[in-house]
Amino acid sequence: MKRIFSLVCLFTVGCLLSQVFADDVFYVMQNGADTNSGTSQATAFKTLSKAVSMVAYDTPTTIYMEEGADFNSPATIQLGEGRKLAIVGNNTTVRSGDNPYFGQRILTLGTSTEVKITGITFRNGCTRGGVPGGAIFFEGTRLEVDRCTFIENEANNSGGAIASRGKDLIVTNTVFHKNRAQSGYGWGGVIYHCGLYGNPLPEPGSLIIRNCSFTENQAHTDTHGDVISFGHAYRDSGIPNGYTNVTYFELVNCLFKDNFNAGGQTNLRPGPAEIYFTETRDDMAVNIINNTFYKSKALAVPFYFDRPFRLVNNVFYNKDAYVITCSSTSEERDPFIAYNNVVIGEMIKVDDPAFNAEKEAYGNRTFANYADIKLATVAKKDDSPVYYLPITDESSVLINAGLSSTAGKEGFDKEYIPATDMRGVAVQGVKDIGAFEFILEDVGIPAVEAKSLFSIYSANGSAVVRNNGGEALDLQIRLLDGRSIYRAKVGSELTIGKSELEVPGGVLIVTVSDGKVSQTRKVILF
Repeated sequence: MKRIFSLVCLFTVGCLLSQVFADDVFYVMQNGADTNSGTSQATAFKTLSKAVSMVAYDTPTTIYMEEGADFNSPATIQLGEGRKLAIVGNNTTVRSGDNPYFGQRILTLGTSTEVKITGITFRNGCTRGGVPGGAIFFEGTRLEVDRCTFIENEANNSGGAIASRGKDLIVTNTVFHKNRAQSGYGWGGVIYHCGLYGNPLPEPGSLIIRNCSFTENQAHTDTHGDVISFGHAYRDSGIPNGYTNVTYFELVNCLFKDNFNAGGQTNLRPGPAEIYFTETRDDMAVNIINNTFYKSKALAVPFYFDRPFRLVNNVFYNKDAYVITCSSTSEERDPFIAYNNVVIGEMIKVDDPAFNAEKEAYGNRTFANYADIKLATVAKKDDSPVYYLPITDESSVLINAGLSSTAGKEGFDKEYIPATDMRGVAVQGVKDIGAFEFILEDVGIPAVEAKSLFSIYSANGSAVVRNNGGEALDLQIRLLDGRSIYRAKVGSELTIGKSELEVPGGVLIVTVSDGKVSQTRKVILF
């Protein structure tokens, strides 16, 4: 719980600092009124729309939204040009209506805006008629999204959750679940970002995504990128389809699981994928570090030119199709800079030395079976800000097998290896491969530990508790909130069926006592 306490403290301090340095502060609460001044909790506004309308040009402003509250915003909220705004919530929901995929776009952020959004869940946003950005459309200078959730939003064109025609987009610690893009000419089922457009050409932008989970999102057959893409497709906007002005892409500590393409005939070449690189600038640098791609056509690389394309410490798994596909061979493009990746699945036209003739020198490995990596098949969240796939056994080939530093490595200009996993857990020894860092005490293991009263581990779909001492043990299993869900006596060994636990998944707290000594351990059993 220490890590969660730290996150809460940081959130609180962040709110206080924002309030100190913001020129204007407004509050939104369910029992507020839009006829109020909005400048205190006692005089709070009732709607986010009213609070946003009060943001003055070039005046740093913070809007605090009621913790745990649910706000219905049936009409799109518009933030005007040149505004500087922070929207701060904590488990706060802003939705467009009651039905998934049937509302209106929730938030439009105008040109030259600087916006940070924290702790908000966006639900049921929707656009129609070839318009992108189901939940958020951004065309400003900088948008930061942190510890948010996007669920069941839809764009008829591109960016079911976020569509960006702005400069810099940074997304961290955020969940994207069941969002979709429904148009056959779209770009990015969940996020599309094309950078600023203009003549003369404006300063290029960046897309940075860290510690995020993308699960069960959907794209139309011909969408360029089931999850992420960079091309521009916006009817009647005056911007050419496929236009991009982005020179930096960073994807770190993210999970991609069970996202899918609607199927059928497709005109995409070389094929559909979670992340689709096409019509990008010749000089765009790509850094894909410590991610987990599960049942995923991960990357499609139609063209690649002068800048590095770095793949480090990733897990690529897809038993039914390719994990990486390219239009051209490594003789026709710059080869990947790839270290310590694990691949289970086909790679099409990935004839790069780092993945083939010289893969051992680069630490890249291929496996035939998913069982080799000992990775769960069900995503968990518990006290994490996002969903993750845990490593289930200390024998996993992913543990301590990653590249721990890019310092001094050819092709790297700085340190790219994250110090924590997607949950915020620090590296344990050598960096693990993928977005999850294995912690021995958090996972049931069969080994008998010295001075330990018990061992607990998973076997054949059941949990086994082994008594390591001579006295009978009193066993209690609790959830993270302290609620007890199981009690029993343990003689020499006890087997607990999955059906015997009220809530079998996630992190469980197991405590045993022999009447003299009590010991507790956190475990993931199923």
